[in-house]
Amino acid sequence: MNFAIKRVLSNVRPAGTTEAQLITTPTKGTIKLNAPASEKMGVYAGDFLQIVEGPDGHYYVAKRKEDGNKTASNGSSLSFSSDSSWLALGGNDKERVIFAIDTENPQETEDLPEVKFYKLTEIGRQDKPKRKELTEEQRAEIKEKRAAKKVGTDIASESLEDQE
Repeated sequence: MNFAIKRVLSNVRPAGTTEAQLITTPTKGTIKLNAPASEKMGVYAGDFLQIVEGPDGHYYVAKRKEDGNKTASNGSSLSFSSDSSWLALGGNDKERVIFAIDTENPQETEDLPEVKFYKLTEIGRQDKPKRKELTEEQRAEIKEKRAAKKVGTDIASESLEDQE
């Protein structure tokens, strides 16, 4: 029989959005840039980002050569840490704050001609996901499984000792 793959169904993760977004997480100081944003801005892990307040009172994100906060890969997104930026953008431990990034109209300044500034506009907030609470039955089942594993490990240890 000749086997041929028709299509791959696993390891295909649906995109949450195709819009460029910057998100403050409930973890203090952590800011994420989603995959569409990093692609449209040309930002990769190891690049530097900086949040600045523009003359119009809006916040902007800028890709810098050296100054700013170094990005790290975090799955399909990039993340960086900055307590002051996180606080200025309304970051808190109860929710995510989501900003649209205007990648179509980057701003420039004469002082830093090589840097593009992308305007941030808050578009929403999401409550921090709650941890799943276990029922008493689920706790008892987990306890049983752990005990069974321990017994299995003890039996395996004894049989190894018997062989020696």
